[in-house]
Amino acid sequence: MTGKGPGQKAPLAPTERMPEARSRNFEKVVNAFAKDVGPEGADIPDALRANMANAVTYYTDDVFQILAGQADYSAERYSTAPNDIDLGDRTVLAFLRPLAADEEAFGAIRASVFRRVDSDIAALGRADLATAPKRAPGEPERDKATGVAIRSGRVTGALRKLSGEAITARYGRGTEQRVAALERDAERFGLPRLVQALVTRAESVGVPDPSSSGSRFGDVVDTAESGYWSRSGGY
Repeated sequence: MTGKGPGQKAPLAPTERMPEARSRNFEKVVNAFAKDVGPEGADIPDALRANMANAVTYYTDDVFQILAGQADYSAERYSTAPNDIDLGDRTVLAFLRPLAADEEAFGAIRASVFRRVDSDIAALGRADLATAPKRAPGEPERDKATGVAIRSGRVTGALRKLSGEAITARYGRGTEQRVAALERDAERFGLPRLVQALVTRAESVGVPDPSSSGSRFGDVVDTAESGYWSRSGGY
């Protein structure tokens, strides 16, 4: 799947183009573990979870696009970049669910995803965040900030749901440990971190009063939150 020995970490740079054989192996492994699964997700042995999670980080950009849920990437007419991974959202989520039980391993996946999120947010300028673009009649919608907000919110929410389920299974409902763990998890990889990343970017590019309600930037944040809640569900 990666061309590396077990445990070797993926580079921190944007996802690289893999040789075709490795990408197809990644698809085969995900499909094999996720085949005919029920609501509990794929059955991945504990001893394999860290290496499976590490392999996912080699395909961060591809997995991010799949989890953003804006196309069915198991269909031939769609392809992820850079590795053209032919997997659907439900299949990937089924594969990731048991990996969330290994907090450290799943944290590596979420950290790699947030590097992608941070990179997308860093590409937004003052105009993107301060002023809604105008669209002439008949022209396609081109709103870079809204697109980033939707995708980032949906992916962050989807991974938070899996982590929340794992935390609930670990500590049980109604426990103080569960509440504390969910709060820590949210600060590390949940909605608070996503919103703070947007606010930090807005401040750095000089968006006036980014905390004000009813503003263009407020709409961008609301969009990110809506995307997040649409995917985070209950746990």
